[in-house]
Amino acid sequence: MSEKPEKPDSLIERMKRLPLWQWGGIFIFSALLTNMLAMQMIASGDMRRAEERATQLGSACAGGLLVIVGIVLIVLHFVRRNRK
Repeated sequence: MSEKPEKPDSLIERMKRLPLWQWGGIFIFSALLTNMLAMQMIASGDMRRAEERATQLGSACAGGLLVIVGIVLIVLHFVRRNRK
């Protein structure tokens, strides 16, 4: 009776099983972290005003994109769920 122990699921397989609303939450949370880290970078460095504005603009674009993707994933979760 040599039963082989089951292989633990790989990280990719576990990530595929997460529902879309959780992925949306992850994206929205990462947008908040992006903004916070950019503000910390501005506060801790001696940057010229143009560099600060560029950092703020980049952070706003990245954060905005992540929030939009997160909202779309959450909406897709509920739209796909109602179709079944």
